[in-house]
Amino acid sequence: MTLIRSASLPQHSPYPFSLRLALWLAGLMFSLPFLLPVHRLPLPAFHSEWLAMLLGLLACIPLLLSQSTITVPRLVLAPLGWLLVVLLQWGLGMFAYGASALLVAGYLLWAALMLVLGRMLAARMELAQLYAFLAWSLLVGGLLGATAGLLQYAQWWPATGGLVIEPMALNEFGVYGNLAQQNHFATHLALALASGCYLWLAGRLARGWLVAAAGLLLVALVLS
Repeated sequence: MTLIRSASLPQHSPYPFSLRLALWLAGLMFSLPFLLPVHRLPLPAFHSEWLAMLLGLLACIPLLLSQSTITVPRLVLAPLGWLLVVLLQWGLGMFAYGASALLVAGYLLWAALMLVLGRMLAARMELAQLYAFLAWSLLVGGLLGATAGLLQYAQWWPATGGLVIEPMALNEFGVYGNLAQQNHFATHLALALASGCYLWLAGRLARGWLVAAAGLLLVALVLS
């Protein structure tokens, strides 16, 4: 009996290389930043956030270069509208530091670009396959993150050679995998659990594997 139905693109995929490259980079954006074992104060999530932004930008490049026309969704007006508000506030001196305004503006521009990326991907491939691929990215990333949390709990993290960060006092803070903020860790595991349920409902993940994955994710959630 087949327990898992592959969500990856077929070996002889009808999709061009530029689309497959963009899709893989988008999948990495959904998972890799949550596994990065590098954190520095005063912004513990700095490296993870900028890795996500970099992967998102790289995912856009092959699609922008390979398409003669680019469809922009109307939803882009939302972050661009907020961008105008930020620029107005900056001009009125409502930001104590100009760098803060630039940071918010950068996030809003990136959000707008991600909406364009999503629209380009959805326009060029089957939606069911796109959703399944991204769901698998979240599920696999969540399982790896949960495994990192369990290694912390078992005090086996030194054996990973730095791939799993040293935990804080477990009796006070619980486990948090490779994420410096525990609420982000719990959110990531919850998204992975939801992705597993979606894949099962879509017929792309057998019930037995869903139960096994959910068990690992729920144990890590409780320990967090």
